[in-house]
Amino acid sequence: MTVSETKLNEALKGAAEGFSSRLRKLDCKWKAEGLTIDGHFYYLAFRNGVPSIDEFVEYIYGQIVPFCIPHAEIEKALSKGHIRHAQKLVDQARHLFVKARESNSKSREGEPGELILYILLEAVLEAPQIACKMYLKTSENMPVHGSDSIHVCLTDCKKGLKLFWGESKLYQSLASAFDDTLASINAFLETKDGRSPRVRDIDILRDHISVKDPKLSKQILDYFDPYVECSNELVEIFACFTGFEAKIFANGTDVKKVEKLFADKYKKRIESACELFAKKVKGQGMEKLSFSLFLIPFENVDEFRKKFYEKIGVTK
Repeated sequence: MTVSETKLNEALKGAAEGFSSRLRKLDCKWKAEGLTIDGHFYYLAFRNGVPSIDEFVEYIYGQIVPFCIPHAEIEKALSKGHIRHAQKLVDQARHLFVKARESNSKSREGEPGELILYILLEAVLEAPQIACKMYLKTSENMPVHGSDSIHVCLTDCKKGLKLFWGESKLYQSLASAFDDTLASINAFLETKDGRSPRVRDIDILRDHISVKDPKLSKQILDYFDPYVECSNELVEIFACFTGFEAKIFANGTDVKKVEKLFADKYKKRIESACELFAKKVKGQGMEKLSFSLFLIPFENVDEFRKKFYEKIGVTK
């Protein structure tokens, strides 16, 4: 039995609301010879000639609850009918970010990026998150490594399932971000002591799938069961988000001209970035893997990260 598209889309939590106001898409055709990679290129909307970073931080902050908290926990809290229970969800999500930042030095670099990747997958590819890695990774009894996120959507034929393993980097250097992204994917697939992080993530998905409909849950999990025919229709894709620092932002009083100059420079940067990513994929011998690459340039990555953490109440 195939997954219901309607029921799968019900799992989307509203990341698309406001998305086009905060992020602009830059159309750029990209075909990597011999590779299966699709590219998605965005940038922060401009206001008065400069990227609207404060508004973007506000927008992604509005998504921390569905990103951090499983569906069942959200519904349980909201069913109690009092506003204080909704507020507790926000407090809980903020606490998870703070705890992750304090407990893992890597998280200081990654967490805002993971939230952005979550939004991109839900809003752009309409692929809902089906396991809350943030919720699990902060559990003292369950150290979680592996992918940054797990999302799914139906394939074009509607019979198969696309599984997106998320990998996010928010770095100053684009080249370093690509290197670390591919290194993380290699580690994710590497088998040690008979198991790989990929296999452990599948186990996590089986035990902690965040889908409220039990029937839909079973239909999705059947794709991970080698005894079920539909497991042959599972397509795995590595969704890679890179937020990077770029010297392509212009100054001036003519706001339309400023944004156009930026877009022209960004297109050239995209071309060189895609060539670099494809070269690194081939250099790592990853030609048989499938990728979705998301790029967003920032004027100052550290400034963005600081503003985000200040928003959730972290000042150090």
